[in-house]
Amino acid sequence: MVINCVSSTPKSVVLLAGVSGAGKSTVLSILEDQGFFCIENLPYFLLDQTLFHLLNTEQYNKNIVISLAPHSFLESEIFIVDDLKKKYHFNLACWYITADRNVLIKRYDETRRRHPFSVQGMTLEKAIDLELSALESYAYASDYTLDTTSLSQQQLRELLQKKLLNQGEPITQIKLFSFGFKHGMPQKADYLFDVRSLINPYWNKKLRLLTGKDQEVIKYLESQPLVHEMIRDISLFITKWCGLQQKQGKSYIDIGIGCTGGQHRSVYVAEALYKKLSTSFEDLLIWHRELDK
Repeated sequence: MVINCVSSTPKSVVLLAGVSGAGKSTVLSILEDQGFFCIENLPYFLLDQTLFHLLNTEQYNKNIVISLAPHSFLESEIFIVDDLKKKYHFNLACWYITADRNVLIKRYDETRRRHPFSVQGMTLEKAIDLELSALESYAYASDYTLDTTSLSQQQLRELLQKKLLNQGEPITQIKLFSFGFKHGMPQKADYLFDVRSLINPYWNKKLRLLTGKDQEVIKYLESQPLVHEMIRDISLFITKWCGLQQKQGKSYIDIGIGCTGGQHRSVYVAEALYKKLSTSFEDLLIWHRELDK
């Protein structure tokens, strides 16, 4: 049985287990970016009571993914998912993450990390075989087996979003913010645009105490052809390259627009870009660092 999607109804649960080095942590982080409440490396013997608490607490009223600790499957008990489904009557899907044995060996050789099943005197190959054997009952009971042997991280993200989660293009949150260079560089930004080459309303005494959100300043800047060119060029850049990053699954992009004081030009340009880009990006925010102090 293969699942095609996870229901958007609250209280849907994904159980996640897989071979170390196959990408389980990557899958977990992707699901977390999609809004899942995540628990990592939960011992199997705690699963029953954890599910009982999560499914009966309003605080966790959204999709849940639980990554099961691999050592749990060294126990003698057999993983029986049907018992959980009968007991709790919820939408449960079991995902098994695996990869080709030779690929797993190569990945561990490249990272030089110690395999979690490895003990003194045990080869890497033996540790991988031990884990594969321990996970056999879970792999048999799983609803979906995800083989990451030939998948890049981007391809893995796209697979989860479009096929397993039944979603279209991912939504990226883009934050436009204005700032003043004289007050210091932003601590975090994916892109910075310097608009200090534009005419400065500060040198007009009537406009000095106003901001880029005031109508007099807006009218003044809109009369300058270079201002329109700057907004057009930045807009084209953001639409093209941030649009590409959105398709690749990036969750957040911060874009800074800077002028000297962060009061006139950067504020106006950020506001103009916000209006221009609102039709291209669904989750668009704006913030004025110097004005909001």
